[in-house]
Amino acid sequence: MPNFGAPGAIARNFFAAQRQQLDGDQADLRLDQRISQSNSIFARFSLSNVVIPNVGIFPGVLGGGNTQLQYGRHGVISDTHIFSPSVINEFRFGFTRANGSRIGDGRAGADLGKQINLGLFPTLVQGFPSMTFSPTGQISGQTSFSGFGGGATNLNIERVFHWVDNITIIRGNHAIKAGADVRRNHFDNLIGGFGTYIFGSIFSSSSNDAGSGNPWADFLMGFPALRNPSTSMLEWGRQRSIYAGAFVQDDWKITRRLSLNLGARYDLYTQPVDENDLGGLYSFPLQRFVLPGKDGYSRAIVRGYHKNFSPRVGLAYQLSKRLVMRTGYGIFYGLRDQNDQTTIFSENIPNVPTLVNPTITAAGTVTPPISVNSPIAFTLQDPTLSAFSAQRPAAFTIQTVNFDNVPFPYLQQWNYSLQYEIGASWLVEAAYSGAKGTHLGARNNLGQVPFEFALDGRNTQAFRPAPKINGTGGISAGDANNKYQSVSFKLEKRYSKGFNLLVNYTISKNLETNGSGDSSYAQNGNTSLGLYAYDRSRDNGPAPLDIPQRFVASYAYELPFGKGKAMLNSGGLVDKFVGGWQVNGITTLRGGFPTDIRVSVVPPTFATFNVPDRVAGVDMYAHQGVDQYFNPAAFRVPGTVLSRSGAAIQLFGDSARHVGRGPGSVNSDLSIFKNTQITERTMLQFRTEMFNVTNTPTFFLASASTAPLTVGSQAFGKLTNGTAVGRQIQFGLKFIF
Repeated sequence: MPNFGAPGAIARNFFAAQRQQLDGDQADLRLDQRISQSNSIFARFSLSNVVIPNVGIFPGVLGGGNTQLQYGRHGVISDTHIFSPSVINEFRFGFTRANGSRIGDGRAGADLGKQINLGLFPTLVQGFPSMTFSPTGQISGQTSFSGFGGGATNLNIERVFHWVDNITIIRGNHAIKAGADVRRNHFDNLIGGFGTYIFGSIFSSSSNDAGSGNPWADFLMGFPALRNPSTSMLEWGRQRSIYAGAFVQDDWKITRRLSLNLGARYDLYTQPVDENDLGGLYSFPLQRFVLPGKDGYSRAIVRGYHKNFSPRVGLAYQLSKRLVMRTGYGIFYGLRDQNDQTTIFSENIPNVPTLVNPTITAAGTVTPPISVNSPIAFTLQDPTLSAFSAQRPAAFTIQTVNFDNVPFPYLQQWNYSLQYEIGASWLVEAAYSGAKGTHLGARNNLGQVPFEFALDGRNTQAFRPAPKINGTGGISAGDANNKYQSVSFKLEKRYSKGFNLLVNYTISKNLETNGSGDSSYAQNGNTSLGLYAYDRSRDNGPAPLDIPQRFVASYAYELPFGKGKAMLNSGGLVDKFVGGWQVNGITTLRGGFPTDIRVSVVPPTFATFNVPDRVAGVDMYAHQGVDQYFNPAAFRVPGTVLSRSGAAIQLFGDSARHVGRGPGSVNSDLSIFKNTQITERTMLQFRTEMFNVTNTPTFFLASASTAPLTVGSQAFGKLTNGTAVGRQIQFGLKFIF
């Protein structure tokens, strides 16, 4: 099987260059009609069908591949009515339908599973289950090797109906605008998972060594640590929600040099419901699932939030003939994170099957209670979980919310800038921008127990916050925040004499508290769970999208040759060859993204991952290129502490969140145009476009949950992902008439 890397390597030892393709069709239709001098309408319809076969990590039915659909339909009709020279009204209705379904290949592996006597999950449609290798043996744990199998189908269709009406009234030096915005959102989905076998460092480990064992060895023995039924919905989920907003603003020209912008907006987001009240949300206080519209709960289950008032103010003042100052402040509300189970609770019990799964740990389990050949039987979909106990827990991933703390997030933004005009066509600008996000969604893992429990022997299933469930216990709440600050400098050359230039340079910092919310980034190890549920400060640090510096320069230059130019100003044959040349380009440089760095050993607190200790005084970067980007000597596996019974208990590491930072990127694109005038009304354009003209590769960070960012792995510190293509050159010929 290994076909790549050094002899005997246990990581980065397989490479498959699969053929990639994309089939797409697009069509657009627009109609404009002027009904009268004061009334006009337009209508537009767009259609797009894109099919992307995603070949799995391995060829064949075990690769976990799928076919991604990107089908889009969008229609809009707008009416603009001029009541008077100072009163204008615009009405617009839009409809969008997006089909982003994935059609999995795993169904074709069901026959193979039966041939090898593999225990298949008894889903409505069977397929080959996913095989995952995590030292913890936990859902969402660190992975040691690439998994295989799976390839589940996820059908999802979204529809949005959108009504907007705006009116503009001009009164003296006031331009007043007011409007309303209503949207009705439909999201239908049906997930057909095939289940997951999770292999840990359990039965291959030694009770005398907390970090021993290998998930691959457990796989070869056929002893999983956990069988997770994943998400296999029994019926279509149909999420529904409504948004309504209204605003008023006044652009007030106080004097020739001073303008003031004042505004206010109200946003009403309804909490999502399921059209048929399917599924539910898990309640940690009640230790069961709460059903929509039952037992005194609303159909949305969670509490609504209706305080979304947001002021906006802006000011522009001309300090001198060439110097202008601008500043502004505003509050902007947004939709809370839409996530599996937390808002789409049709993906929860009782609309998904459940499975009894024994608690298996390296320290407490000697005889394997299940194997890959053990038959699998689902239990009744009982929201009270009456069929389960700490001795017979359900294998299930909890994703729920704090019913009383789900406000809609808001962002405060402010800025200050100075613009100075140099001559007739040059402009320089210096600007400061800041933002603070509040009530951002963050997820805490209440499937863990406090570290003290591991010291006194209470780190067992019976003492977990949800003892009937053997899985992570993600609970979301609006208790995360972020702060962004930046300074930027701009140099602009407006178009004159055939030349224009725009240069921007930004220095910024983006920090977060309590994690990055429910969105999963590769730098977080593709999990939205924190490190340790009982110390949220461990999740404070740079945001996943923090980019310290960014430089962008774009330009266009018409060469000064040919008719009407400074040199060789003549027509005829000479102009056909030397005239009409134009050079365009854009160059982008940016810093790298931050990342977590992990270790494969975790404290026995039902934690899903761990971080290393930092070695003081040692540079974490090896400065040896992509083959050794991070320095292994800068990190070490955390030590252990003795429990009250004398057993070695693994400690959490001391590395900060997003302790490392990946490489930056340098990219330059260049194009050369040649415009040849044939007649007064016709022109021929030849163009050469070069992407990544310097042939400079951009390397990406691997997921923090994989071997290249796991201390102790042979692959640690190596950059394994990058741009797949180098310099690209394309030619085009365009006839303009």
